[in-house]
Amino acid sequence: MAYTLNQITPAKLIENRHNLKSYLQSQLSPLLRKRSWMQDWDQLARRFQLLKFEPLSEPEIHSYSWNQEQIASIIHETIENVEKYLHFQHLNITIVPALPFPWFQKYDQSLWTNGYAVGATTIVLAIPPDPDPFFLRYMLAHEMHHDSRKIQSTT
Repeated sequence: MAYTLNQITPAKLIENRHNLKSYLQSQLSPLLRKRSWMQDWDQLARRFQLLKFEPLSEPEIHSYSWNQEQIASIIHETIENVEKYLHFQHLNITIVPALPFPWFQKYDQSLWTNGYAVGATTIVLAIPPDPDPFFLRYMLAHEMHHDSRKIQSTT
């Protein structure tokens, strides 16, 4: 299966901090479709708290960085495993930094991974700096499951 992986890293947020809203709009708007529950890039940005990076200092933003190669490898491996059971022609995956939600307080930062199946072939995952690889695999497989149901309901 073909897939596209876009990692909106803290470094990219810093690089685009003076036009953060425009940058996020350019990255998130293409993920939305007519049948998406969220219809505006701003809804996705708010869902993942991405505008909260705007007032943070550069060192604070960098503290949310992750190993891009490691994440790409985990994503690839997970897709190969899930594809044995669920079939997609193409999948779009966008990775963003995970800021804490109030209910994360009792969990280790490595478990802050959370996701959203935007549409029938699009997933957004928020990950912490050093995500638990097993939980990341679980979350991606879980979101792929949601997408497979959306594909089946549109055919």
